[in-house]
Amino acid sequence: VENPSYTLQLKSGESGTYDGFVVDISSYLVLTNSPNVSSNPGSIYWSTSAAAVYLDRGLGNSNGLSEVNAFYHLNAMHHYFDPINLDPSAIPVMPADLSQHIAVMVHAHGDADNIGTYGGMLNAFYDIENNNIMIGDGQIDYNGIYRSFALDGTIVRHEYTHFVVNRIYTIINFGEFGAISEALADYFAMASFWNEGQTLSALGNFVDSGEGGARDISGASPTGERIMPADWKGEVHEDSLILSEALYKLRKNATYDLGSFSSGLYAGSHRTDVLAYAALFYFPDNFANYRDAMIDACAQFNAKWPGSCDSTMSAKIASAFAYHGIGASGDAGDPYESAGTSSLCRNNNGPECASDIGTLSSLSATIYPLGDTDYYSLPLAPGNLTATLSLPSGGYADTYKAYAMFLFDATRSYISEAVPAFYNACENSDDCVTQSPTVTLNYTVPAAGRYYLAVSPAPNQYYDVSGTNSSLPYTLTLSRTVAGSAQAEITAAAYDGDEITFAVPSAFFPMYSAPSSTGTEFTVEYAQLRDHNREPLDLTRTNLPGSYMRLLESGTDSQGVTGRVGLQAGFGARYPGVGTVYLEIFGRNHIGNVMSLGISSALNLSSNRSAITAYNNIIASPGAKAILKYEVQSAGSLTIKVYTQSGSLVRTVFSGPVSPGKGTVEWDGTNSGGGKAASGIYFVKAKGPGLDSVVKIAIVR
Repeated sequence: VENPSYTLQLKSGESGTYDGFVVDISSYLVLTNSPNVSSNPGSIYWSTSAAAVYLDRGLGNSNGLSEVNAFYHLNAMHHYFDPINLDPSAIPVMPADLSQHIAVMVHAHGDADNIGTYGGMLNAFYDIENNNIMIGDGQIDYNGIYRSFALDGTIVRHEYTHFVVNRIYTIINFGEFGAISEALADYFAMASFWNEGQTLSALGNFVDSGEGGARDISGASPTGERIMPADWKGEVHEDSLILSEALYKLRKNATYDLGSFSSGLYAGSHRTDVLAYAALFYFPDNFANYRDAMIDACAQFNAKWPGSCDSTMSAKIASAFAYHGIGASGDAGDPYESAGTSSLCRNNNGPECASDIGTLSSLSATIYPLGDTDYYSLPLAPGNLTATLSLPSGGYADTYKAYAMFLFDATRSYISEAVPAFYNACENSDDCVTQSPTVTLNYTVPAAGRYYLAVSPAPNQYYDVSGTNSSLPYTLTLSRTVAGSAQAEITAAAYDGDEITFAVPSAFFPMYSAPSSTGTEFTVEYAQLRDHNREPLDLTRTNLPGSYMRLLESGTDSQGVTGRVGLQAGFGARYPGVGTVYLEIFGRNHIGNVMSLGISSALNLSSNRSAITAYNNIIASPGAKAILKYEVQSAGSLTIKVYTQSGSLVRTVFSGPVSPGKGTVEWDGTNSGGGKAASGIYFVKAKGPGLDSVVKIAIVR
């Protein structure tokens, strides 16, 4: 709102009741309903009617032009993207829908920023949650006039680019991920002016303040060239220069200049602009992945139009990024960094290349080098998640590296965090320490889906990635419900021929074209079965030749991925001991990384008989268990009990309703009180629908 305060008036109902009101949302951008009055105290109102519309002159004649200036530059930036927002595989489809209106508040007062003699709101920002742009009045200059951020075209165009990126996929404004969005907002704002014949290279030319001051992406003084990781600052605007300077070289430096397309769909557009925009549709979330996405996009264009973006161009991209320390050898600091299944994934510093730890209970990795953040993909079912981080030494007695954990859902929305108490100040790129040896995050998962757990250096005063890092490992221990994050059911039952239909929730983003056919983040790559212990049955992977299960169909929608798999003849003979199974679905995302989307609840495959079979039926070592596979032809009540040779009941292993098909339970050689049964021969009696059978198990202590 334009003023630092406003009044909300609530009317009572007919009964005259005056209390009990709850305000869930209260927001608006303009404080006026009289745009045709010359004393209009609010912001500009654009009208298609013939009536006169007056500008807001409340802050002086110069600042009264801020609404018009913002309107002009927003439209100019919208038009800049027209010739590059094209899908070469579906001409003339636009891969991102940039047609929607966006609310913009000019003269945002921001009384909290009224510092010293400056006054005003010293900032402008795109509000990703509410999809609007807020532009502050800025500081008061020596003439006593506000230097509104809306009078600086570079800033207005910068903020609109944030909106454009958000129309493709959601950015986490943290670390390298957040710096990508800031770098692109700076670069595209400058590139739009270059297309108009201007020579600008710095954001904030007019106001010369806010967002950390003017940022010159040419690498000129006073900022200088930024190199990763040595120049990591721990603030998204400062760190964005590492990427934006590389893009500047590819457009304006004679050594690296990629030139313009001479013909075809993008004729006249600079290659750097087109490739930098195309790379966004890979959903890159760190500098190295963004570099690889640009190179891959170049190869895709060259394959469609030979010579349009050849190996010379790719080499220039690699060289410009390498100059700034991006994509050079040594990106990976631990085995999980390079464990991605895509050649475009150099590390797990972001959701797209997150390490798949769907079934792991613990792991060890490092936060190294400077600026590193580790992302892990976790398909979770409803229930409790507990993540405990054991921290490495802080370098001196009773201190530990201050690492934090952040939890995000599949749409990159922040959910929860666990941050240790700092022993020292944690500012900028400081190496922060704590006296707490562990950090624990507890969260109640409300709905099945895929989540991201980020292990990061402790946030600094900007709530960004600090300089905390170490070559010593941390240990992450997890406790959560694994099965149930995917839905699956047998929809066509037949022995060795069951068909299973599945559905797995997945993120859906606004973009609706290249390189994926829809905005769904994942497409189905393959499915596989896991046994009752959730150990994978490798010969059921649907993407392997000779597999005992094949993918019959798959698809995507706004809710996620769906499909159907079918068992193949010979499964029962190859896996005679398998009863209860779980179906796991794997997907390929926009950057080519394959990861688990989720594991179903237990399924009982169809059987052609009624029987009970004991496997591992000699319990001879600590921790050993006998596997009891049952098979029934119809639904009913089943009991499985263990008796001594004299007929005494030792333990009831299972008692309850079962559905038709195969199932699996285990006996660990203990009695009903939890004590170890003595050495000897034991009888296991199974009684259920069409089943009344006994098998033997031996215990050797």
